[in-house]
Amino acid sequence: MCACLSDGLSSSPWQASFPRAVQNLRDWMKNCKLFLNCFSVLKNGKSVLSTSFDENHITCFDGIRVLALLVVILSHIVGFYPNILRNADEKFLEFLKWNVAPKGILVLDAYFIMSGGLIGYSVSSHHHTKGRKISLLSALLRRFIKLTSSQMIVVGFYATLFSYIGSGPVWPKYDTNPLCKENWIWNFLYLNNFLSPDQMCITHNWYLGCLMQLHLTSSLFLTLLTRNRKMGYALTVFASLFSFLTSYLLIIKNNIVESLLLILNDIPDMKKVADNIWTYFDMVHTKPYTRLGSYAAGIALGFYIRKHKLSSYKKFSLAKLSFGWLISGVLLWICITGVINPEGPSYEIAAFHSIKPLVYSCYFSWVTFACVTGHGGLLNKFLSCNVFKVLSRLTYTGYLLHPMVLEKYFFSFDKFIDHSDLNFVLIYTYLVLWTFAISFIFSLIFEKPVAGVLDFFQKNYDQKNLHQKTN
Repeated sequence: MCACLSDGLSSSPWQASFPRAVQNLRDWMKNCKLFLNCFSVLKNGKSVLSTSFDENHITCFDGIRVLALLVVILSHIVGFYPNILRNADEKFLEFLKWNVAPKGILVLDAYFIMSGGLIGYSVSSHHHTKGRKISLLSALLRRFIKLTSSQMIVVGFYATLFSYIGSGPVWPKYDTNPLCKENWIWNFLYLNNFLSPDQMCITHNWYLGCLMQLHLTSSLFLTLLTRNRKMGYALTVFASLFSFLTSYLLIIKNNIVESLLLILNDIPDMKKVADNIWTYFDMVHTKPYTRLGSYAAGIALGFYIRKHKLSSYKKFSLAKLSFGWLISGVLLWICITGVINPEGPSYEIAAFHSIKPLVYSCYFSWVTFACVTGHGGLLNKFLSCNVFKVLSRLTYTGYLLHPMVLEKYFFSFDKFIDHSDLNFVLIYTYLVLWTFAISFIFSLIFEKPVAGVLDFFQKNYDQKNLHQKTN
């Protein structure tokens, strides 16, 4: 009787399904552990501080990202700094001209080129090494979630809590930021760069709106580059010319030449300078059609670099290297110094400022190509050092958070100070350190967990598809 009962149990569906249930439970608990690990501060801290990257990483971009953010912070500090001074003398106006106009604007072109370059490089790598198509829709959705989660947390904090963390003569008195309350949806939809500057919730976030709009155009460039390379490069040239002509026509039509001249020349009327800078900012600086050339050049650059790395190539001769660096140096000098007669015809001034992003793209492309292909020398070693590898992971959060750090510092001042070079350097260093410190904490608590959750679901999705194919 016992033997019959034992035989019945051994052949029952319950015993056959029991090991499967145990295995499913183990898999579920394993997935729960992996999911919860996404929120581990220790794990995320190790990830941020790690100096290792995958083989497809463009290491020279690390240093460029960090240096570009430092210049952006410098440019924004210069905008706040006059408000705490007893007087702004001519030396300060010279300093303002040298830092805000040429450098602060150009580094944003570097960001657009790098963003396009990383997408072009990634898709080219996927296309050539794995021999299969990459889902651009999936990549865009992932990028949208990563950018939006951090941005909306910052917008929410700035709108509702920022006014409670400080005090001062010019500290905001509202409970909820009225501009953010009314226009936050523009940030979520990445259309905020089409608002006028005085209606933006967080002004510097125009860059994210412009970048996301350009990401939507990337599929056209990448599809052509993977299917017909010549057509893809031709489209890149067309996009650069389109950006040049659009910028030129906007500058001429809206009479922004005066704005550009005021930025380039020392004048005592600071209010007039500010008004004209905002005119240029609103009509040209923040629009995707004026940035398309830099972004498209980045896509073509990334695609070409990856293709070049996969093929055999010879080291450049000293003469070729010298010529390349000489030309790139001249291009950078032209972009920074603005070699143009301020009293020349308006169409010449408009043409120069319209073509400057294209000239800067050529300079940037050569530097990147030289570094990636082993011709960068000491410059590549500097840009690829471990310090920049770590700090580069904090540049996005640093860009999001640094205006609040600056506002907290400058709006809390209750007395004026005298300008000195030492004072400015100390203030700049202090604010940069605070920006990176807060960015590190923000990355541990918000940015890294979101990225980890996305990776978790992506791996599960890939494993599920692989399992279905094998079965």
